[in-house]
Amino acid sequence: MKRTKTKPASLTSLIEALGESLTSQSAKRILAIKADKKLQARVKYLGECSNGGYLSAEEHAEYGEIIRFDTMISILQSKARSVLVTLGGKSSSQLPRNRI
Repeated sequence: MKRTKTKPASLTSLIEALGESLTSQSAKRILAIKADKKLQARVKYLGECSNGGYLSAEEHAEYGEIIRFDTMISILQSKARSVLVTLGGKSSSQLPRNRI
């Protein structure tokens, strides 16, 4: 039987609580979060090594942490876009989308 990964209930509730506590200002700040050029280059390198099967155990762990963090930030940014749409009446397509 195929297993699917799901977020633990505690992580889901934490993200929901953070999303519900966002103000317009904090939502804008979350949407402004973007990886710097050094991190972007590191992610690109790790991704290429991963695709080629050349990651060391340490690099594999580092890459996994970055991916998990990026996923969490993406979820928070999605919540932030929802808050701004609700508070400001803007379309979500008018709001920034940042990824590593």
